[in-house]
Amino acid sequence: VTAVLLYLGAGWQVPLQGLAQVLKRLGDSAYAVFLVHFGMIVVGAAISIELALDQPEQALTLVGLLWVSSLVLGDAFHRRVELPLQRLVRGDLGLARATQNPPATIR
Repeated sequence: VTAVLLYLGAGWQVPLQGLAQVLKRLGDSAYAVFLVHFGMIVVGAAISIELALDQPEQALTLVGLLWVSSLVLGDAFHRRVELPLQRLVRGDLGLARATQNPPATIR
């Protein structure tokens, strides 16, 4: 039975690889999403009050838009802020190496 299921599921490998890439990207940016999500909640509350959203459908639409916005903003924060800072700390930009090995001085 397992062999048959594996054979039949072989065609699923390509879509699952795409899903794996999406999940890895979400996982990599999870901390950045955590950092920005509270700001999105505050923005959503202000929008809800300003537009007087009192219908459940309106609130659900706003929550969905804020959720997607949090993921997009978190991914951007991860790529534009978090990763460059990680490279800086690890010395991948060459800045840390320059301070670790100062040039010799002539006496």
